[in-house]
Amino acid sequence: ARRQVAAPHASRMAYRDAEYGSLIIELDGRLFHNTAGQRDKDFERDLDAAVDGRDTRRLSYGQVFDRPCPTAGKIGTLLRRGGWTGEPHPCGPNCALRG
Repeated sequence: ARRQVAAPHASRMAYRDAEYGSLIIELDGRLFHNTAGQRDKDFERDLDAAVDGRDTRRLSYGQVFDRPCPTAGKIGTLLRRGGWTGEPHPCGPNCALRG
């Protein structure tokens, strides 16, 4: 992934958490994502990306920290749909990706 990619938005610059070609992954924790105004700005950027032919997926804290392996598998599925030929790497012998 390309991380913290500059994305011009209206009168200010925003930064995408991760870009995999046309797939954008945004990590939404409580910081900067806890008010209606902040969420609205996120959704506006997502809509702008869609107009440009890009797909944004927003991940929650729980998906990243409580369920990282299933989340990685699902992101891998999305990437394969976009033409990626790789596979996500299991984090260890009991990883959910193995199973």
